Amino acid sequence: MLTDKPILLLGPTAIHGYALTRLYPQHVQPIHSTNQRDARRHGWPYIELEDATGMAELLRNFTGAIVYAHAVCDVERCEEQRDWAYQKNIVNLERILQARNPASRFIYLSSDHVFGDDGEYDEDSAPRPISYYAETRLIAEQIVLDIRDALVVRVPLSIGPSVSGRVGHLDWIKYRYGKGLPITIIEDEARSAVAAAEVADRIVDLAASDVTGLRHLAARSVPRTELADAVFDFHDLPRTYRLGKRADQPAPHLGRVTVSTRFADSFSLPLTPAVDFFYSATPSNI
Repeated sequence: MLTDKPILLLGPTAIHGYALTRLYPQHVQPIHSTNQRDARRHGWPYIELEDATGMAELLRNFTGAIVYAHAVCDVERCEEQRDWAYQKNIVNLERILQARNPASRFIYLSSDHVFGDDGEYDEDSAPRPISYYAETRLIAEQIVLDIRDALVVRVPLSIGPSVSGRVGHLDWIKYRYGKGLPITIIEDEARSAVAAAEVADRIVDLAASDVTGLRHLAARSVPRTELADAVFDFHDLPRTYRLGKRADQPAPHLGRVTVSTRFADSFSLPLTPAVDFFYSATPSNI
């Protein structure tokens, strides 16, 4: 399903944001806000989120769907620099909401990080943030949910190519292996991990719908070791990594988190777990 109206994407460097630009190049207009050199390399317009004038000019007459995928998700840095994290993850969002045309559809892509402790969580579950990054996500969610007809989508761990070729589980493992750098996988963490390509498909479908409020992208959870094995196998690399524990890491790590949903419509069908997707995928369809 494709919406008749265009999609303006803020945050194309997110793993699922980048998937939207790759899979729907004729329909999604990415706006890069963090690195002008990368913007030129990809041919994307560059407007900083802090540029109130530039954003106002961009959004004033836009009445399509705005997909906001931007967030600083460096958990450790957010813990250490909370004022900076607040500016990046909340104030920037507020600036966009003030600038947007009220006739536009607004979709905020949030994170499973709002649930840090072990458990299975649907849309009615109480959030359990264990990091300041997650707290900024919750504040941002509430700001968006207070807007009539807006939509918040909590996205689990997205696995797919990255803009830089170095970040995200898929590229991070290949990059570090190629550089001979150590790779540590957290053995007591499990998450709903999904292919960014399927996330992109679902977001496009939701953009074309009249769904509002809060929705989850659901999938069964898998241990991080199982996910790592699938990524090593996808790259045809030997499974060479060391194990670490959550308690020994400098920043909070999610526990065993499963993202589920209380809805039963076509927009809530569980996504394919990334470990299954990548065993049947090729580099051309991820």
